[in-house]
Amino acid sequence: MSVFGPTYPASLYRTVLAYHDGPKGLAIDLGCGHGVVAREMSRHFKRVIGVDKSAGMVEQATETTTEQANVSFRRGGAESLSFLENGSVDMVVAGQSAHWFDYDRAWPELARVVRPGGSLAFWGYKDNVLVGHAAASRTLDRFCYGPGEVAPGIEGMRRYWEQPGRDRVRGLLRTVEPPAEAWTDVKRIEHDVDVEADSHGASTTWLRMRMRLGELEAYVRTFSAFQGWRDAHPQARSRAEGGEGDVADAMMESIVEAEAEWCALGEGWREAETDASTNYKEAFALFDKRGNGRVSVDALGDLLRACGQNPTLAEIQELEKTAGADFDFESFQRILNRPGGFRDPGEPEEYCRGFQVFDKDMTGFIGVGQLKYILTNLGEKMSEDEVDELLKAVDTTSGQVNYTELVRTILAN
Repeated sequence: MSVFGPTYPASLYRTVLAYHDGPKGLAIDLGCGHGVVAREMSRHFKRVIGVDKSAGMVEQATETTTEQANVSFRRGGAESLSFLENGSVDMVVAGQSAHWFDYDRAWPELARVVRPGGSLAFWGYKDNVLVGHAAASRTLDRFCYGPGEVAPGIEGMRRYWEQPGRDRVRGLLRTVEPPAEAWTDVKRIEHDVDVEADSHGASTTWLRMRMRLGELEAYVRTFSAFQGWRDAHPQARSRAEGGEGDVADAMMESIVEAEAEWCALGEGWREAETDASTNYKEAFALFDKRGNGRVSVDALGDLLRACGQNPTLAEIQELEKTAGADFDFESFQRILNRPGGFRDPGEPEEYCRGFQVFDKDMTGFIGVGQLKYILTNLGEKMSEDEVDELLKAVDTTSGQVNYTELVRTILAN
């Protein structure tokens, strides 16, 4: 997964783990890459083994997994798991890798190593949709999969995708059918966003990412098909390299031309966000209580957070001084695009370290009352109502809160 690629939210893992009704001894992560899924599963299983055919990925996963002592990595694939005993595995997972398996060999091997009553969970994602920008999405699809020339003198990337894996994942893994004699209770969850969609369907979407158009271009350049295209066209140099442009340059030019608001930005198009304007407008409309196209300044902080920003109270107070009693969407866009932006939400571990000061025995839990005191009295203080609303997202029936789960839930949503 590239630096621009998507990450899996807590809701996906909750769904996977809710399906698995059984022991949580050993989990196998097939096609583990650099270990993102394996590290997450380590919080729920006694032992996790990440398996990948790439020696480089195994090395990278090992180097970056420094805090999870119950996780290990090794080379291998779904087709040959000889290092595992019969019926020794409680759960097998595969995130964005199941489309590469040779199932004539993989199904018998998986049936051998997974214990009776054990579980499989395969998931993946297909092509990007720039939500709310149908013309741009169609252009992206044309450059990725269109036949022949997609721009004057420029061949598209279609024939450079690895097959049959690409067709499998584009088909939402529908051709991957577990043999009925070995696997029961098969459950399939799909969400396929149409290029014409005005919203991503927040209640059913597990994977979404907001990025600037310049970042989208960089992401496209990580596609395996782009690498294949570049190998086949060594004479084509990107504009960044001083050349006349390659397929990614031509694609981004066509995407910008397809959307009037991006085209109007001229040379500044790289700073535009791919689906931000639609989502921001939806959020703005929710806070426009009077229906007059304006939002009260009192709601500025909540509106910014609804748009995925992470302003401090000091930043909000400073912005409120210049926003006036209320503000329109154009003014809000200027706030969103202010120089320097807002701070990154950070990693869960950063927040957990703060709670660990109060968790002397390092159990991973603190009392509900203790948590309320921390949140209402320390740092950027919250109101009691805000804390009560926050605690609805986690289990508090024992009087204790798993603060790691709380932090991950907040950051994921």
